[in-house]
Amino acid sequence: MCLALVTLTFIQEPGRIITDTKLDLSINPEWLLTRGFRLWDSQAFSGQLANQTYGYLWPLGPFHWLGQTLGLPAWAVQRLWWALLLCVGFLGMVKLASLLGVTNRPARVLGALAFVLAPRLVSTIGAISIESWPTMVAPWVLIPLVRGSISGSPRRWALLSALAYGCIGGVNAVATLAVLPLGVMWLVTRRWTRQVRALAAWWAFGIVLASVWFLVPLATLGRFSPPFLDWIESAAITTSVTSPEHVLRGVVAWLPYLADGNGPVLPSGWFLIASYQGIVATGLVAAIGATGLVLRSTPHRTFLIATALVGFGLVSLGHVGDLPGLGAETIRGLWDGVLAPLRNVHKFDVLLRLPLSLGFMVAVAALLVRADGWTVSARTAVPRAARVLAVVGCSTLVAVAALPVLGGGLATGRSFTEVPNYWRDASAWLGDQSNSRALVV
Repeated sequence: MCLALVTLTFIQEPGRIITDTKLDLSINPEWLLTRGFRLWDSQAFSGQLANQTYGYLWPLGPFHWLGQTLGLPAWAVQRLWWALLLCVGFLGMVKLASLLGVTNRPARVLGALAFVLAPRLVSTIGAISIESWPTMVAPWVLIPLVRGSISGSPRRWALLSALAYGCIGGVNAVATLAVLPLGVMWLVTRRWTRQVRALAAWWAFGIVLASVWFLVPLATLGRFSPPFLDWIESAAITTSVTSPEHVLRGVVAWLPYLADGNGPVLPSGWFLIASYQGIVATGLVAAIGATGLVLRSTPHRTFLIATALVGFGLVSLGHVGDLPGLGAETIRGLWDGVLAPLRNVHKFDVLLRLPLSLGFMVAVAALLVRADGWTVSARTAVPRAARVLAVVGCSTLVAVAALPVLGGGLATGRSFTEVPNYWRDASAWLGDQSNSRALVV
C-alpha cells in the first residue's frame, strides 16, 4: 500500500516543480534554513520580518535540504515529501486502529486510505502540503497515549507522544496545536487511574518541551510584527464554507472555492466541491464513518463520538450562511478579534476526520462480519460475493473521492520545470554589484 501511495505522488506532473508551500524549499532549501535562525530578513523586499521561517527548521526544511544534498531533482524531492506524508498517515492509522480494537485487516486498510485521501488533503496538498502534515502525524501522537493508558512506563509513552508531536514542526502553529485535543480527549475519557494520571502529567510536560522551539520564536515575532492578520482573509471568508454538510464531508478549506479567469485555483478541491461524483462519494464515505461511530460494537465509542463532536463544533463555529449557528455573529467577531489566529477553522478538521475514518473501519468490518455470518446458514457462493461487494463498494467510494489524486491532477496549471536562466543571470549580476538594493519593475 505504501508503494502504491508513493506511485500516486510520482504521477502528479512528473518532472515539474509544483508551487507547494514555499518556493525556497525546492530552489534553495539551505538558504531558507539559514534564514530560519534570524528574525530579520534583509534579502526580501526592502527588508522584512521573516514570517515563521523558523518553522521550516524541522522537518520540512531538512527533508528538502537532504534531497538536494543527495543530488535528487527538486521535483522528485517534492514528490518524496508527499509520499512520506501519505505513508506516515496511512501506517499510523492502521496501527492506531489495531490498538483500538479494529481487528479486520481490509477494514483497517480502507479506513486508513479514507483518512490519508480525505478531502482536505486532496484539496490542498498541491498548494500547501505542510498544512496536511499535522493531520498525518496525529495518529502517532495518539498511539503512545493509547499504549501508555493500558500498561508500561507512563513517562516513556508520554514522552514518545510528545516526540511525535514535536515532529509536526512549527510552520503553522495553529495547525500544530490543533492536534492536541486528540490527546486531551483520549485522556479525559479514560478511567482516571494512577497510570492515567501519571501519563497525563508526563504528557503535559513533554508537550511543553516539544513546543518551546517554535513557540518562543513565535512570541518574539509577535512582539515586532505588524498586525498582518488584519490584512488577510477574514472570518466572513473562512467560515462561509463551513456549512454542516461541508464540515461532515471535509470540504472546509476555503482556497479551493476560489477561481480566476483560468478556472478554479485548485482544481482538485473544486472537483470535490462542485462535481456530483465528488459530492456523492465524500458524502457517503462520511455517512458510513458516522454510522460506524454509533454502532454498539464500536470500541472506545465515547472517545470517538466526543472527539468528533468537538471537531464538528470547532470547524463549524461562526458559519456564515442561510442557517447560521447559534451566536455566529459574536463568534465571527472573536475570529476577527482576539482569536484571529484561529479563524482558519479548517485546521481543526483532523478532530472530526480521524474519528470518522475509524468509524468507517468499524462499519466496513461490521459488513464483513455479517457477510461471514451468512456463510453459516447458506453455505453457498453468495456470502463470499456479498463480502467482496462490501469491500469493492467501499473501496470505490474512497477511490472516487480521491479521483484528483488517481488522475494526476493535484497541481494542474501550478508547475514549472526550472527557474528561467534570465532570473539566474540577473541574480548573479546583482550579486556582483555594491551592497545596495534593486527594484525589479
